[in-house]
Amino acid sequence: MIIHPAAQVAFLDTTFDVFDLNGTRWVRGDHIRTTLGIPQTTFKRLIKAHRSEFGAAMMATITAPTPGGAQQVRIFSPRGAARVAMLARTDRAAAFRDWVSDVLEGKAQPPLAHPEEPALPATLDLAARLVRSMALPSPDDLVPLLAPEARRVLRYRRLGLMTSEIVKLTGRRPTYVKDITARLRAIGLLGASHV
Repeated sequence: MIIHPAAQVAFLDTTFDVFDLNGTRWVRGDHIRTTLGIPQTTFKRLIKAHRSEFGAAMMATITAPTPGGAQQVRIFSPRGAARVAMLARTDRAAAFRDWVSDVLEGKAQPPLAHPEEPALPATLDLAARLVRSMALPSPDDLVPLLAPEARRVLRYRRLGLMTSEIVKLTGRRPTYVKDITARLRAIGLLGASHV
């Protein structure tokens, strides 16, 4: 039986398909691997080496739709996703574990991704929390973690482009560009001089 995702949520630059199994939010392993920056072969070795640590309540295999048609995919519960992040030890792992706790375990509910616009506002809210919690030397240290669309808006704003010009370049609505600009300002990546 094919199980379809119930929703989509975003962590930084990765959109996750969320599967609702018995009231628990599960996410695909390949999305976890991508967001943590782990090569596929390394991810497979990591899971194989620690298979005994992943019980049925943490990892499962389902048939889900993929771009290549219905296929078997590995999914992880919030506990399983957090365990993968602990084992991965990448730069994004700690932030990802916080996101799992907030979003997948339901402590915070970000807006679901709308097909017309990516879920960047939720991503930037998370970025603001990360800046405060990680005590980064500079907000600019966060730029590589932003979604590509947010980085584009940031670059255009820093070049002095107006909202109408950014709308033409990105194809996004003015309200979307203004919202991203406000959130970039809130995390300290843009000053008041950036219109």
